[in-house]
Amino acid sequence: MSNNQDYYLEVKGTAIDGNYADSLPSHLYSELKGWVGLSLLSLAIAGFMALFIAFLRVPFAQNILNFDTQGIFEKGLITHVTFAFVIWYFSIHGALTILVSGKNEASGKMSSFFGFVALFFAYASIPLLLIPNFLNIGLPSPNNYIPIVIHPFFFAGLSCLTIALSIIILRLFFNVFFDTNTESAKFGIVSSGVIFFISLVCLSIAFLSLDPVQNTFEKSEQVFWGMGHVTQFSNILLMFVAIQMISRMNFGVSPLSERNFKILSCFMVAGASIGPMIYFTSSFDSSEQISAFTNLYWYVLPLPIVWFVTSTIFLLLKNVSPLRFMTPEIICLWITILLFSLGGFIGFFGGFSDTRTPAHYHAMLVAVTLVFMSLNFGLFFPLLRAQMPNSIWRIITYIFLGAGQILHSFGLYWAGLYGIPRKVSVGMQIFDNPNEILSLSFMGFGGLMAVVGGALFTIMSLYCFFKIPKGVGET
Repeated sequence: MSNNQDYYLEVKGTAIDGNYADSLPSHLYSELKGWVGLSLLSLAIAGFMALFIAFLRVPFAQNILNFDTQGIFEKGLITHVTFAFVIWYFSIHGALTILVSGKNEASGKMSSFFGFVALFFAYASIPLLLIPNFLNIGLPSPNNYIPIVIHPFFFAGLSCLTIALSIIILRLFFNVFFDTNTESAKFGIVSSGVIFFISLVCLSIAFLSLDPVQNTFEKSEQVFWGMGHVTQFSNILLMFVAIQMISRMNFGVSPLSERNFKILSCFMVAGASIGPMIYFTSSFDSSEQISAFTNLYWYVLPLPIVWFVTSTIFLLLKNVSPLRFMTPEIICLWITILLFSLGGFIGFFGGFSDTRTPAHYHAMLVAVTLVFMSLNFGLFFPLLRAQMPNSIWRIITYIFLGAGQILHSFGLYWAGLYGIPRKVSVGMQIFDNPNEILSLSFMGFGGLMAVVGGALFTIMSLYCFFKIPKGVGET
Protein backbone atom coordinates (compact mmCIF):
# COMPACT_ATOMS: atom_id res chain seq x y z
CA MET A 1 0.00 0.00 0.00
CA SER A 2 1.19 3.51 -0.74
CA ASN A 3 0.99 6.26 1.81
CA ASN A 4 -0.47 9.62 0.92
CA GLN A 5 -0.30 13.05 2.46
CA ASP A 6 -3.87 14.29 2.10
CA TYR A 7 -4.39 17.86 1.04
CA TYR A 8 -7.85 19.15 1.88
CA LEU A 9 -9.36 22.13 0.13
CA GLU A 10 -12.29 24.14 1.41
CA VAL A 11 -14.64 21.94 -0.57
CA LYS A 12 -16.98 19.76 1.42
CA GLY A 13 -16.09 16.09 1.38
CA THR A 14 -13.25 16.38 -1.11
CA ALA A 15 -9.51 15.81 -0.73
CA ILE A 16 -6.80 16.46 -3.28
CA ASP A 17 -4.02 13.98 -3.89
CA GLY A 18 -1.07 15.20 -1.85
CA ASN A 19 1.34 14.29 -4.63
CA TYR A 20 -0.09 16.88 -6.99
CA ALA A 21 -1.85 19.52 -4.93
CA ASP A 22 -0.40 22.96 -5.64
CA SER A 23 2.32 21.41 -7.82
CA LEU A 24 1.22 22.85 -11.17
CA PRO A 25 2.79 25.94 -12.73
CA SER A 26 0.24 28.55 -13.78
CA HIS A 27 0.26 27.58 -17.46
CA LEU A 28 -0.52 23.97 -16.57
CA TYR A 29 -3.56 25.05 -14.57
CA SER A 30 -4.82 26.76 -17.72
CA GLU A 31 -4.07 23.64 -19.77
CA LEU A 32 -5.81 21.40 -17.24
CA LYS A 33 -8.88 23.61 -17.42
CA GLY A 34 -8.69 23.44 -21.23
CA TRP A 35 -8.61 19.64 -21.36
CA VAL A 36 -11.34 19.29 -18.74
CA GLY A 37 -13.41 21.75 -20.78
CA LEU A 38 -12.81 19.65 -23.90
CA SER A 39 -14.03 16.52 -22.12
CA LEU A 40 -17.24 18.27 -21.06
CA LEU A 41 -17.76 19.75 -24.53
CA SER A 42 -17.42 16.28 -26.03
CA LEU A 43 -20.07 14.85 -23.70
CA ALA A 44 -22.41 17.80 -24.29
CA ILE A 45 -22.12 17.33 -28.06
CA ALA A 46 -22.57 13.57 -27.69
CA GLY A 47 -25.74 14.19 -25.69
CA PHE A 48 -27.06 16.63 -28.27
CA MET A 49 -26.34 14.14 -31.05
CA ALA A 50 -28.16 11.42 -29.10
CA LEU A 51 -31.25 13.63 -28.87
CA PHE A 52 -30.96 14.52 -32.55
CA ILE A 53 -30.71 10.83 -33.47
CA ALA A 54 -33.75 10.06 -31.31
CA PHE A 55 -35.68 12.82 -33.12
CA LEU A 56 -34.80 11.26 -36.48
CA ARG A 57 -36.48 8.04 -35.29
CA VAL A 58 -39.77 9.85 -34.75
CA PRO A 59 -42.39 8.99 -37.42
CA PHE A 60 -42.80 11.65 -40.11
CA ALA A 61 -39.57 13.41 -39.11
CA GLN A 62 -38.51 13.11 -42.73
CA ASN A 63 -41.52 15.26 -43.69
CA ILE A 64 -40.37 18.02 -41.35
CA LEU A 65 -36.71 17.94 -42.37
CA ASN A 66 -36.13 18.54 -46.05
CA PHE A 67 -33.01 16.37 -46.42
CA ASP A 68 -31.76 12.80 -46.38
CA THR A 69 -32.65 11.78 -42.81
CA GLN A 70 -31.14 8.28 -43.19
CA GLY A 71 -27.73 9.64 -44.17
CA ILE A 72 -27.80 12.18 -41.35
CA PHE A 73 -28.91 9.44 -38.94
CA GLU A 74 -26.00 7.14 -39.80
CA LYS A 75 -23.43 9.91 -39.60
CA GLY A 76 -25.03 11.26 -36.44
CA LEU A 77 -24.71 7.90 -34.73
CA ILE A 78 -21.02 7.73 -35.63
CA THR A 79 -20.47 11.31 -34.47
CA HIS A 80 -22.23 10.54 -31.18
CA VAL A 81 -19.97 7.54 -30.50
CA THR A 82 -16.87 9.51 -31.52
CA PHE A 83 -17.60 12.29 -29.03
CA ALA A 84 -18.97 10.03 -26.27
CA PHE A 85 -15.99 7.70 -26.21
CA VAL A 86 -13.05 8.62 -28.45
CA ILE A 87 -12.81 12.36 -27.66
CA TRP A 88 -14.02 11.86 -24.07
CA TYR A 89 -11.34 9.25 -23.36
CA PHE A 90 -8.63 11.23 -25.14
CA SER A 91 -9.60 14.34 -23.18
CA ILE A 92 -9.33 12.56 -19.82
CA HIS A 93 -5.99 11.14 -20.94
CA GLY A 94 -4.91 14.68 -21.76
CA ALA A 95 -6.10 16.07 -18.41
CA LEU A 96 -4.28 13.35 -16.46
CA THR A 97 -1.14 13.97 -18.53
CA ILE A 98 -1.27 17.67 -17.63
CA LEU A 99 -1.86 16.84 -13.96
CA VAL A 100 1.32 14.78 -13.61
CA SER A 101 3.42 17.14 -15.72
CA GLY A 102 3.72 19.63 -12.84
CA LYS A 103 6.63 18.21 -10.90
CA ASN A 104 10.00 18.93 -12.44
CA GLU A 105 8.25 20.86 -15.19
CA ALA A 106 10.31 23.67 -16.60
CA SER A 107 7.53 26.26 -16.66
CA GLY A 108 9.15 28.29 -19.40
CA LYS A 109 7.75 29.83 -22.54
CA MET A 110 8.59 26.78 -24.66
CA SER A 111 6.56 24.40 -22.50
CA SER A 112 3.67 26.85 -22.38
CA PHE A 113 3.82 27.26 -26.17
CA PHE A 114 3.56 23.51 -26.78
CA GLY A 115 0.63 23.32 -24.37
CA PHE A 116 -1.14 26.12 -26.23
CA VAL A 117 -0.53 24.43 -29.59
CA ALA A 118 -1.90 21.13 -28.24
CA LEU A 119 -5.10 22.78 -27.02
CA PHE A 120 -5.46 24.62 -30.34
CA PHE A 121 -5.36 21.32 -32.26
CA ALA A 122 -7.65 19.62 -29.72
CA TYR A 123 -10.40 22.24 -30.03
CA ALA A 124 -9.90 22.55 -33.79
CA SER A 125 -10.88 18.88 -34.08
CA ILE A 126 -14.44 19.61 -32.87
CA PRO A 127 -15.83 21.53 -35.89
CA LEU A 128 -13.91 19.31 -38.31
CA LEU A 129 -15.58 16.21 -36.89
CA LEU A 130 -19.03 17.83 -36.94
CA ILE A 131 -18.99 19.26 -40.47
CA PRO A 132 -19.57 15.93 -42.34
CA ASN A 133 -22.61 15.22 -40.17
CA PHE A 134 -24.38 18.55 -40.54
CA LEU A 135 -23.54 18.96 -44.22
CA ASN A 136 -24.39 15.29 -44.83
CA ILE A 137 -21.18 14.62 -46.74
CA GLY A 138 -18.94 11.56 -46.72
CA LEU A 139 -19.68 7.87 -46.23
CA PRO A 140 -20.49 6.43 -42.78
CA SER A 141 -18.32 3.51 -41.72
CA PRO A 142 -19.52 2.08 -38.35
CA ASN A 143 -16.25 0.35 -37.45
CA ASN A 144 -15.67 -1.39 -34.17
CA TYR A 145 -13.88 0.80 -31.59
CA ILE A 146 -13.37 3.83 -33.83
CA PRO A 147 -16.29 4.44 -36.20
CA ILE A 148 -15.64 7.10 -38.81
CA VAL A 149 -17.20 9.15 -41.58
CA ILE A 150 -15.07 8.68 -44.68
CA HIS A 151 -14.38 12.29 -45.58
CA PRO A 152 -11.26 14.54 -45.41
CA PHE A 153 -12.88 16.80 -42.79
CA PHE A 154 -13.48 13.89 -40.42
CA PHE A 155 -9.98 12.51 -40.95
CA ALA A 156 -8.55 15.99 -40.33
CA GLY A 157 -10.48 16.17 -37.05
CA LEU A 158 -9.13 12.83 -35.83
CA SER A 159 -5.65 13.90 -36.92
CA CYS A 160 -5.86 17.17 -34.97
CA LEU A 161 -6.95 15.31 -31.83
CA THR A 162 -4.09 12.83 -32.25
CA ILE A 163 -1.54 15.61 -32.72
CA ALA A 164 -2.82 17.42 -29.64
CA LEU A 165 -2.49 14.39 -27.36
CA SER A 166 0.86 13.43 -28.90
CA ILE A 167 2.35 16.84 -28.09
CA ILE A 168 1.58 16.76 -24.37
CA ILE A 169 2.52 13.08 -24.04
CA LEU A 170 5.92 13.77 -25.61
CA ARG A 171 6.35 16.72 -23.25
CA LEU A 172 5.60 14.40 -20.33
CA PHE A 173 8.18 11.91 -21.61
CA PHE A 174 10.76 14.69 -21.57
CA ASN A 175 9.61 15.60 -18.07
CA VAL A 176 10.13 12.04 -16.82
CA PHE A 177 13.82 12.13 -17.72
CA PHE A 178 14.28 14.66 -14.93
CA ASP A 179 12.17 12.77 -12.39
CA THR A 180 14.35 10.57 -10.22
CA ASN A 181 11.42 9.11 -8.27
CA THR A 182 8.35 8.75 -10.47
CA GLU A 183 5.40 7.74 -8.29
CA SER A 184 2.96 5.06 -9.43
CA ALA A 185 0.15 7.21 -10.88
CA LYS A 186 2.57 9.23 -12.99
CA PHE A 187 4.31 6.02 -14.09
CA GLY A 188 0.93 4.59 -15.14
CA ILE A 189 0.04 7.69 -17.15
CA VAL A 190 3.44 7.64 -18.86
CA SER A 191 2.87 3.96 -19.65
CA SER A 192 -0.55 4.82 -21.12
CA GLY A 193 1.21 7.38 -23.31
CA VAL A 194 3.57 4.68 -24.54
CA ILE A 195 0.58 2.46 -25.38
CA PHE A 196 -1.02 5.38 -27.22
CA PHE A 197 2.00 5.59 -29.52
CA ILE A 198 1.99 1.80 -29.94
CA SER A 199 -1.61 2.11 -31.16
CA LEU A 200 -0.47 4.72 -33.69
CA VAL A 201 2.20 2.29 -34.90
CA CYS A 202 -0.57 -0.28 -35.46
CA LEU A 203 -2.59 2.31 -37.38
CA SER A 204 0.40 3.20 -39.56
CA ILE A 205 1.27 -0.42 -40.37
CA ALA A 206 -2.35 -1.19 -41.22
CA PHE A 207 -2.65 1.86 -43.45
CA LEU A 208 0.55 0.97 -45.32
CA SER A 209 -0.73 -2.61 -45.77
CA LEU A 210 -3.92 -1.55 -47.55
CA ASP A 211 -4.88 -3.25 -50.76
CA PRO A 212 -5.97 -0.46 -53.16
CA VAL A 213 -8.59 -2.67 -54.81
CA GLN A 214 -10.40 -3.45 -51.56
CA ASN A 215 -13.83 -2.11 -50.74
CA THR A 216 -13.70 1.23 -48.88
CA PHE A 217 -15.61 -0.06 -45.87
CA GLU A 218 -13.41 -3.14 -45.56
CA LYS A 219 -10.36 -0.89 -45.60
CA SER A 220 -11.74 1.28 -42.86
CA GLU A 221 -12.58 -1.61 -40.53
CA GLN A 222 -9.19 -3.26 -41.02
CA VAL A 223 -7.19 -0.06 -40.56
CA PHE A 224 -8.72 0.67 -37.17
CA TRP A 225 -9.14 -2.91 -35.93
CA GLY A 226 -5.69 -3.35 -34.43
CA MET A 227 -5.42 0.22 -33.19
CA GLY A 228 -8.79 -0.07 -31.47
CA HIS A 229 -7.75 -3.19 -29.58
CA VAL A 230 -4.44 -1.72 -28.44
CA THR A 231 -6.09 1.55 -27.37
CA GLN A 232 -8.19 -0.39 -24.87
CA PHE A 233 -4.99 -1.29 -23.00
CA SER A 234 -4.40 2.43 -22.53
CA ASN A 235 -7.98 3.12 -21.45
CA ILE A 236 -7.99 0.31 -18.90
CA LEU A 237 -4.63 1.37 -17.50
CA LEU A 238 -5.90 4.95 -17.14
CA MET A 239 -8.90 3.52 -15.30
CA PHE A 240 -6.51 1.77 -12.92
CA VAL A 241 -4.62 5.04 -12.44
CA ALA A 242 -7.87 6.81 -11.58
CA ILE A 243 -8.79 4.15 -9.01
CA GLN A 244 -5.26 4.25 -7.59
CA MET A 245 -5.51 8.03 -7.07
CA ILE A 246 -9.09 8.15 -5.82
CA SER A 247 -8.37 5.38 -3.31
CA ARG A 248 -5.36 7.08 -1.78
CA MET A 249 -7.22 10.39 -1.61
CA ASN A 250 -10.05 8.79 0.37
CA PHE A 251 -8.34 5.95 2.25
CA GLY A 252 -4.72 7.11 2.39
CA VAL A 253 -3.69 3.91 0.59
CA SER A 254 -4.05 2.49 -2.93
CA PRO A 255 -5.06 -0.99 -4.13
CA LEU A 256 -1.48 -1.75 -5.24
CA SER A 257 1.83 -0.63 -3.81
CA GLU A 258 4.06 1.71 -5.80
CA ARG A 259 6.24 -1.19 -6.95
CA ASN A 260 3.38 -3.52 -7.88
CA PHE A 261 1.50 -0.85 -9.81
CA LYS A 262 4.62 -0.11 -11.84
CA ILE A 263 4.95 -3.83 -12.58
CA LEU A 264 1.30 -3.92 -13.68
CA SER A 265 1.86 -0.87 -15.92
CA CYS A 266 4.86 -2.53 -17.55
CA PHE A 267 2.79 -5.67 -18.11
CA MET A 268 0.12 -3.60 -19.90
CA VAL A 269 2.74 -1.98 -22.12
CA ALA A 270 4.26 -5.38 -22.91
CA GLY A 271 0.82 -6.76 -23.82
CA ALA A 272 0.07 -3.80 -26.09
CA SER A 273 3.49 -4.21 -27.73
CA ILE A 274 2.32 -7.52 -29.17
CA GLY A 275 -0.07 -5.56 -31.42
CA PRO A 276 2.42 -4.33 -34.03
CA MET A 277 4.05 -7.78 -34.20
CA ILE A 278 0.73 -9.38 -35.18
CA TYR A 279 0.89 -7.58 -38.54
CA PHE A 280 4.12 -9.41 -39.38
CA THR A 281 2.87 -12.86 -38.38
CA SER A 282 -0.33 -12.99 -40.44
CA SER A 283 -1.83 -11.59 -43.62
CA PHE A 284 -3.33 -8.13 -43.28
CA ASP A 285 -6.88 -9.04 -44.22
CA SER A 286 -6.91 -12.59 -42.83
CA SER A 287 -9.18 -14.09 -40.19
CA GLU A 288 -6.01 -15.13 -38.32
CA GLN A 289 -5.04 -11.49 -37.82
CA ILE A 290 -8.52 -10.55 -36.64
CA SER A 291 -8.49 -13.45 -34.17
CA ALA A 292 -4.98 -12.60 -32.99
CA PHE A 293 -6.04 -9.12 -31.85
CA THR A 294 -9.11 -10.58 -30.17
CA ASN A 295 -6.88 -13.08 -28.39
CA LEU A 296 -4.98 -10.19 -26.83
CA TYR A 297 -8.09 -9.71 -24.70
CA TRP A 298 -8.51 -13.38 -23.97
CA TYR A 299 -4.95 -14.23 -22.98
CA VAL A 300 -3.21 -10.99 -21.97
CA LEU A 301 -5.70 -8.65 -20.28
CA PRO A 302 -7.32 -11.05 -17.75
CA LEU A 303 -4.23 -11.36 -15.51
CA PRO A 304 -3.63 -7.63 -14.81
CA ILE A 305 -7.37 -6.98 -14.60
CA VAL A 306 -7.99 -9.76 -12.07
CA TRP A 307 -4.92 -8.68 -10.09
CA PHE A 308 -5.98 -5.03 -9.85
CA VAL A 309 -9.73 -5.57 -9.45
CA THR A 310 -9.19 -8.16 -6.71
CA SER A 311 -6.82 -5.82 -4.89
CA THR A 312 -9.38 -3.01 -5.18
CA ILE A 313 -12.16 -5.19 -3.79
CA PHE A 314 -9.96 -6.18 -0.82
CA LEU A 315 -9.17 -2.51 -0.18
CA LEU A 316 -12.84 -1.51 -0.35
CA LEU A 317 -13.86 -4.32 1.99
CA LYS A 318 -11.06 -3.50 4.42
CA ASN A 319 -12.22 0.12 4.60
CA VAL A 320 -15.96 -0.54 4.37
CA SER A 321 -18.15 1.82 6.37
CA PRO A 322 -21.88 2.65 6.58
CA LEU A 323 -23.20 4.16 3.36
CA ARG A 324 -23.86 7.54 4.96
CA PHE A 325 -20.16 7.88 5.81
CA MET A 326 -18.87 7.02 2.33
CA THR A 327 -17.72 9.79 0.02
CA PRO A 328 -19.50 9.94 -3.36
CA GLU A 329 -16.33 8.84 -5.13
CA ILE A 330 -15.97 5.72 -2.97
CA ILE A 331 -19.58 4.80 -3.77
CA CYS A 332 -18.63 5.33 -7.41
CA LEU A 333 -15.70 2.92 -7.00
CA TRP A 334 -18.01 0.21 -5.66
CA ILE A 335 -20.37 0.65 -8.62
CA THR A 336 -17.47 0.79 -11.08
CA ILE A 337 -15.90 -2.44 -9.84
CA LEU A 338 -19.26 -4.23 -9.88
CA LEU A 339 -20.03 -3.06 -13.43
CA PHE A 340 -16.54 -3.75 -14.74
CA SER A 341 -16.50 -7.23 -13.19
CA LEU A 342 -19.92 -7.99 -14.68
CA GLY A 343 -18.74 -6.91 -18.12
CA GLY A 344 -15.57 -8.96 -17.90
CA PHE A 345 -17.40 -12.06 -16.67
CA ILE A 346 -20.11 -12.13 -19.33
CA GLY A 347 -17.45 -11.47 -21.96
CA PHE A 348 -16.33 -15.08 -21.58
CA PHE A 349 -19.84 -16.37 -22.31
CA GLY A 350 -20.93 -14.10 -25.15
CA GLY A 351 -22.02 -14.74 -28.70
CA PHE A 352 -20.53 -13.04 -31.72
CA SER A 353 -23.61 -11.87 -33.61
CA ASP A 354 -26.19 -11.54 -30.84
CA THR A 355 -26.69 -8.91 -28.14
CA ARG A 356 -24.45 -10.67 -25.60
CA THR A 357 -21.46 -9.00 -27.24
CA PRO A 358 -22.69 -5.40 -26.74
CA ALA A 359 -23.79 -6.40 -23.22
CA HIS A 360 -20.14 -7.16 -22.46
CA TYR A 361 -18.48 -4.13 -23.98
CA HIS A 362 -21.13 -1.62 -22.90
CA ALA A 363 -20.62 -2.66 -19.28
CA MET A 364 -16.85 -2.30 -19.49
CA LEU A 365 -16.87 0.97 -21.45
CA VAL A 366 -19.32 2.61 -19.08
CA ALA A 367 -17.32 1.36 -16.08
CA VAL A 368 -14.29 3.19 -17.45
CA THR A 369 -16.46 6.22 -18.18
CA LEU A 370 -17.88 6.14 -14.65
CA VAL A 371 -14.50 6.24 -12.92
CA PHE A 372 -13.34 8.97 -15.32
CA MET A 373 -16.40 10.99 -14.31
CA SER A 374 -15.45 10.63 -10.65
CA LEU A 375 -12.09 12.23 -11.49
CA ASN A 376 -13.88 15.46 -12.35
CA PHE A 377 -15.70 15.76 -9.02
CA GLY A 378 -13.03 14.01 -6.97
CA LEU A 379 -9.89 15.60 -8.39
CA PHE A 380 -10.00 18.04 -11.30
CA PHE A 381 -12.67 20.45 -10.11
CA PRO A 382 -11.41 20.63 -6.50
CA LEU A 383 -7.90 21.23 -7.82
CA LEU A 384 -9.26 24.07 -9.95
CA ARG A 385 -11.16 25.44 -6.90
CA ALA A 386 -14.51 25.05 -8.62
CA GLN A 387 -17.74 25.34 -6.69
CA MET A 388 -18.82 21.73 -6.11
CA PRO A 389 -22.37 20.34 -6.30
CA ASN A 390 -23.96 18.76 -3.25
CA SER A 391 -22.68 15.26 -2.47
CA ILE A 392 -26.13 13.71 -2.81
CA TRP A 393 -26.36 14.81 -6.45
CA ARG A 394 -22.99 13.26 -7.21
CA ILE A 395 -24.16 9.99 -5.62
CA ILE A 396 -27.43 10.06 -7.58
CA THR A 397 -25.47 10.59 -10.80
CA TYR A 398 -23.16 7.64 -10.15
CA ILE A 399 -26.05 5.36 -9.14
CA PHE A 400 -28.23 6.24 -12.13
CA LEU A 401 -25.41 5.75 -14.61
CA GLY A 402 -23.96 2.61 -13.01
CA ALA A 403 -27.17 0.84 -12.01
CA GLY A 404 -28.77 1.83 -15.30
CA GLN A 405 -25.93 0.28 -17.26
CA ILE A 406 -26.06 -2.89 -15.15
CA LEU A 407 -29.75 -3.27 -16.06
CA HIS A 408 -29.00 -2.37 -19.69
CA SER A 409 -26.25 -5.00 -19.99
CA PHE A 410 -28.35 -7.59 -18.13
CA GLY A 411 -31.21 -7.02 -20.57
CA LEU A 412 -28.91 -7.22 -23.58
CA TYR A 413 -27.31 -10.45 -22.35
CA TRP A 414 -30.69 -12.00 -21.56
CA ALA A 415 -31.98 -11.06 -25.02
CA GLY A 416 -28.86 -12.57 -26.58
CA LEU A 417 -29.64 -15.91 -24.98
CA TYR A 418 -32.73 -16.00 -27.20
CA GLY A 419 -30.70 -15.16 -30.29
CA ILE A 420 -31.69 -11.51 -30.62
CA PRO A 421 -29.17 -10.16 -33.17
CA ARG A 422 -27.08 -7.08 -32.54
CA LYS A 423 -27.27 -3.89 -34.66
CA VAL A 424 -30.89 -4.60 -35.64
CA SER A 425 -33.79 -2.30 -34.75
CA VAL A 426 -36.85 -3.51 -32.86
CA GLY A 427 -39.03 -2.89 -35.89
CA MET A 428 -37.23 -5.69 -37.72
CA GLN A 429 -37.78 -8.26 -34.95
CA ILE A 430 -40.46 -10.94 -34.61
CA PHE A 431 -40.85 -11.96 -30.97
CA ASP A 432 -41.83 -15.57 -30.30
CA ASN A 433 -41.16 -15.60 -26.57
CA PRO A 434 -42.38 -13.19 -23.86
CA ASN A 435 -38.90 -13.34 -22.30
CA GLU A 436 -37.55 -11.59 -25.38
CA ILE A 437 -39.87 -8.65 -24.78
CA LEU A 438 -39.11 -8.64 -21.04
CA SER A 439 -35.34 -8.71 -21.59
CA LEU A 440 -35.47 -5.83 -24.06
CA SER A 441 -37.67 -3.92 -21.62
CA PHE A 442 -34.92 -4.29 -19.00
CA MET A 443 -32.45 -3.08 -21.59
CA GLY A 444 -34.56 -0.04 -22.45
CA PHE A 445 -35.28 0.94 -18.84
CA GLY A 446 -31.62 0.56 -17.87
CA GLY A 447 -30.53 2.56 -20.89
CA LEU A 448 -32.92 5.36 -19.91
CA MET A 449 -31.49 5.40 -16.37
CA ALA A 450 -27.96 5.57 -17.75
CA VAL A 451 -28.89 8.46 -20.04
CA VAL A 452 -30.36 10.37 -17.07
CA GLY A 453 -27.15 9.77 -15.12
CA GLY A 454 -25.04 10.99 -18.01
CA ALA A 455 -27.20 14.08 -18.42
CA LEU A 456 -26.94 14.90 -14.70
CA PHE A 457 -23.17 14.55 -14.83
CA THR A 458 -22.87 16.81 -17.87
CA ILE A 459 -25.13 19.51 -16.41
CA MET A 460 -23.40 19.52 -13.01
CA SER A 461 -19.95 19.43 -14.57
CA LEU A 462 -20.70 22.37 -16.85
CA TYR A 463 -21.99 24.27 -13.80
CA CYS A 464 -18.75 23.51 -11.93
CA PHE A 465 -16.63 24.41 -14.92
CA PHE A 466 -18.15 27.86 -15.25
CA LYS A 467 -17.78 28.36 -11.50
CA ILE A 468 -13.99 27.95 -11.61
CA PRO A 469 -12.63 31.19 -10.16
CA LYS A 470 -10.76 33.44 -12.56
CA GLY A 471 -7.02 33.55 -12.07
CA VAL A 472 -6.68 30.02 -10.61
CA GLY A 473 -3.03 29.04 -10.81
CA GLU A 474 -1.73 32.53 -11.41
CA THR A 475 1.40 33.42 -9.49
